[in-house]
Amino acid sequence: MRFKIILSALLVVLFTSVTFSQISFKVGAGVGYVIPAGDYGGSIQDFYLGTKYGLSSGYNFHLKAKASLFTFAVKGEIDYSSFSNKEE
Repeated sequence: MRFKIILSALLVVLFTSVTFSQISFKVGAGVGYVIPAGDYGGSIQDFYLGTKYGLSSGYNFHLKAKASLFTFAVKGEIDYSSFSNKEE
């Protein structure tokens, strides 16, 4: 009798796992600072000549979402980057 109780307790401890929520939904937002990767500076005249773009650093806004159902997860992100220009 005592052996069965100890064996049952041991089996419960060994085969019990940590359980998590089956469905989750997470949303996040952020703001960042963006810098053009390369030589995109210059003036607006350089832009129209096709030599440079006339861009400088700017800001980035983004939203993220993640939804999971059991082992299936869907992730999405929306970004908006705005580079500034010193010319008209």
